[in-house]
Amino acid sequence: MLAPRRSSPTPTTTRSGTSSPSWSESSPPPAWDGTPDGAVAQVETTGLIATAYDHWDSRTGDPHMHTHVVISNKTLTALDRKWRSLDSRAMYAWAVAVSELHQAVFADHLTRALGVDWEPSSFYAVS
Repeated sequence: MLAPRRSSPTPTTTRSGTSSPSWSESSPPPAWDGTPDGAVAQVETTGLIATAYDHWDSRTGDPHMHTHVVISNKTLTALDRKWRSLDSRAMYAWAVAVSELHQAVFADHLTRALGVDWEPSSFYAVS
């Protein structure tokens, strides 16, 4: 049986979600820009196009609140305001950093709201 649908995120997820986007928006990953002679360079971007949606359960129907974010691979460059492709290697490193920040802030809010402790690991586990 699937968990009941929710109409809005809980206050805990809403609060934790505000830290990750503000940091990620202030430091978006670079894009690639080519030159007429065939050279390529990383260039500063103006931001990202993304959408986020919440899931309340796992594929097996167990309670598992989490958020998916889908990011376009195109962005405007800061210098000439042209659409360019994001540098996928820099994008991956950036996404890992944003994910870790989100998990740490989310864990902190759960600790403050519910008083739980966490075991050190690559994934947060309630102790």
